[in-house]
Amino acid sequence: LLARALLEEPALLVLDGLPGALAPSAAREAGRLLAGYPGVLLYRGTLPGLHPTRRWEPQERG
Repeated sequence: LLARALLEEPALLVLDGLPGALAPSAAREAGRLLAGYPGVLLYRGTLPGLHPTRRWEPQERG
């Protein structure tokens, strides 16, 4: 997904920390607006209305 986002249009959109910084009503609106984003969207947390197609869970280094 990352490679595709870097090579194709539209570009990769990274929302680092945005979901946690929004009020609930603003998070719902952001989710509604971003649900139709045609590219790759990376975010941490939850945005109402967005359902991930892929999840990445960090692994502990050991």
